[in-house]
Amino acid sequence: MSNSKREFANFIFVSIVAIFVVFVVMLESFYISHQYYVFNQTFQVQKDMFLANRQQFLKDDVKNFELSAKDFILPLKYHKDEDLRQKLAKAIAKNISNIKTKDELKSVNSYQKGYRLYIYDADKTPIIGSRNSSKHINEILPQYIMTGNDIYEHDNYVFYIVTYLNNLGVYVIYQETDTHIANKTKERLALIMREQKHTNLFLIDKKEDILINSNFLKLQNQKISALSSGIQDVYRSMLANINHVSKDGFYTQNITSDTDNTFIYAKDIGNSLVIGVSTSQNEITQTINIIKDRLKEDMSKNISVSVFITVLLIALFVVAGLGLKYKIKQIIRFFLKRINDAKNKSTYISTSNTSFKEFHELSDIINELIESKIYHQTNSAKANNELNSLISLLDTITMIFRLDNDGKIITANNNACKILKYTRTEIIGMNFKDIFTISDINSCLWQGLLKATKKDGKACYTKTSIQSKPQADESIETLVISYDITSYVTQKERLDDLMSDALTKLPNQQALIIKTKESQQYSFMANFDILKFKYINECYGINISNKVLIAIADRLKSIINGKNLELFKLNNDGFALIGLKKFWSLYGFVDFAKIIIDNFNNMPIMIDDNEFYIELVFGISSDTSHFMTAQLAKDYAKANNQNIAIFDEQKQNLQNAIKLTHEIKKAIQDNRTIVHKQAVIDRQNNKVYECLIRILDENGTTMLPAEFLQIAKHSNLYTDLSKIVIQKAFEYFGKNNDEFSINLDIDDISSPDVTQYLKQNLQNNENLGKRLTVEISEIQLVQNYEKVYDFIQELRLFGCKIAIDNFGEKYSNFKYLTRIKADFIKIDSSLIANIHKNKVVVEAIIDFAKRIGVKTIAKYVHSDEIAQILKATKIDAMQGYLYDVPKPLSE
Repeated sequence: MSNSKREFANFIFVSIVAIFVVFVVMLESFYISHQYYVFNQTFQVQKDMFLANRQQFLKDDVKNFELSAKDFILPLKYHKDEDLRQKLAKAIAKNISNIKTKDELKSVNSYQKGYRLYIYDADKTPIIGSRNSSKHINEILPQYIMTGNDIYEHDNYVFYIVTYLNNLGVYVIYQETDTHIANKTKERLALIMREQKHTNLFLIDKKEDILINSNFLKLQNQKISALSSGIQDVYRSMLANINHVSKDGFYTQNITSDTDNTFIYAKDIGNSLVIGVSTSQNEITQTINIIKDRLKEDMSKNISVSVFITVLLIALFVVAGLGLKYKIKQIIRFFLKRINDAKNKSTYISTSNTSFKEFHELSDIINELIESKIYHQTNSAKANNELNSLISLLDTITMIFRLDNDGKIITANNNACKILKYTRTEIIGMNFKDIFTISDINSCLWQGLLKATKKDGKACYTKTSIQSKPQADESIETLVISYDITSYVTQKERLDDLMSDALTKLPNQQALIIKTKESQQYSFMANFDILKFKYINECYGINISNKVLIAIADRLKSIINGKNLELFKLNNDGFALIGLKKFWSLYGFVDFAKIIIDNFNNMPIMIDDNEFYIELVFGISSDTSHFMTAQLAKDYAKANNQNIAIFDEQKQNLQNAIKLTHEIKKAIQDNRTIVHKQAVIDRQNNKVYECLIRILDENGTTMLPAEFLQIAKHSNLYTDLSKIVIQKAFEYFGKNNDEFSINLDIDDISSPDVTQYLKQNLQNNENLGKRLTVEISEIQLVQNYEKVYDFIQELRLFGCKIAIDNFGEKYSNFKYLTRIKADFIKIDSSLIANIHKNKVVVEAIIDFAKRIGVKTIAKYVHSDEIAQILKATKIDAMQGYLYDVPKPLSE
């Protein structure tokens, strides 16, 4: 095992070092290649610079000799000028002194000793001396005419221009080829060459075809034509390569077989003379080689340094690799020791101190093998112990049972006993079917939902998996794992309750709004009420009125059975019907509504030997996506004593309601909904602020709730208004310590959106719940008791108080007041406004409230007279314009 460890560590070490070395060598190769590239580029640049400098040096050398020649020629030329002028005067005196006309000039002899005579007229037309002259002369001379008496140079010529016979407009021009000056120049340059011992300078007379002076080939004053053909070719080619514009040029040639290549620069300095200078090509090559050797030396130094650094890095990395190799050996040795310990002690390998993920995973794999080995070596008793260990792990989150062949419980975990309320002694031996509702538990594998009955008789819903496994003795052992999902099922049932009417079990108004919102599949919506239903409440009581509503609902279900209509129970005594377009038209249902009305008119509802003739009033609209339209039509029917009103036919009459709906919606969008507060003041002058909603129209006028709340309910905007009140109230009172109250309608309580929003705000603001009072109307409490009661219990969990608003408006029902254990009752304003007549009733309410521990609040206290009467009745608190006028929260 020791050798294996060394081999593994060596393999890791060698692999890493080899990879690093290859990588570094590749980098070094790249660096060396780059150095060669830089060397070549630098050498080429410096070589070009040297050659350019060498050419310039040759140019400067020739230029200096050219300037020396010109410095000699110029005074020589002008010295001779005086002699020429005298000759010119004599020639003119001799030849043209007696000439009077232009024609006489033609007879003058143009050839004179040492010069030629040219005569042009005023138009620059030649008269004499031009017939046999070259074209070159005829192109040059005319450009100097009209310039006056003077001396001019051009190429190898010197011109002496004198004007005569002005009356004839004739110019006399004297021209001479200055062989004398050229000879003097050659002599001067030869002298300079000898004095300076310049062996590379030479002078060629193109006119005489003579190599004037040249020491580098030991050729002195020889005709070029007399030279060997090879040397002739050299000089002919050189002269041919001289640029006609710049009058100079470079040329490279091997002049003789015993000399190296020669680099020549030559320039035409005029007077048929060419000055040249040469240098050995070997000399240039040697200099270039020196540059190249120097650059190679620099490159070698750089590469040597780089190789040294590379070797140093490899050495350092090898040292680091040796350290890593040693560390790996230690880790492997430690891990193998753990394996040996686990093997000797038959235990699992500990993974708590494992440094590396791979060793951790390897430990897990080995542990699985150990576990498998232990499992196969243990007997059935040990298997039971392992199962019990697994049960312990799952004990806190699941219910786990083991059943025998007859379905009796062999084992049950702690969580099962805790959830089902049984002790372990009680549950062992019970038949699984006595607790869970299931017909067959011997199937190999089953999953699904089961209902269990706890010891206390309460239901428990579970998600259950059952697996049966045949044993060696042909018996069947069953494992059951159940998850308690009662809270989820209860929440779903509660949500279903929120979407259904507690009394009739029909889908409620909230369900109707959700189903029809933005839906285009329904042809109509019918909203209908029971006329004068409040009289049934007042005369027969709530129990009888509830039975009437249930009977009406049952009859409606019977009437529409098989008609493809959906029935809903609205708030209070209202109902609604909708029908799909593929089955119903708007006016087809209008005819059917008349049948429903006649049915209730002709057949009374029988409750406890009492006959109730029910009169229905319908509002019908084809706009099913807006609940308000059918509601408005129904209100219109009531106001006009009609049984049926169709929104589509009454649009003109309902424009104001629609306009108000748009105004409410726009106010919500523009944040023109505001919340006011009005204080409720008790005898100790403590205050609780009631939150009241207002709307500002586009002109800034305040609209009171009576003007818009009913329309908001019909148009599905009521929920938005309620959430605005909750939001602004919580934001404001969350910043202070005042107590406050908000009003909630049955529409709010029935809306999951509003209730969840309220509870979420209570959870986010833990201290506000104890300062919040929720006001609920007494009428809505009585008519929707179960739903309101459940909602109140949820609010109690947050510490909220409950106030019953408008108490005494209809029922004054102390039974419900006692059941819900209200904290306050707010006596209806109709009783307070007429306290003189209603004093006895108000005192009776106050007296009963004090007996059951409920505080009383008087609303609508608008005068001191009313306040004094109320104080005498021992009312707990009062609210009204006398004490506080509603004002925005910010004031």
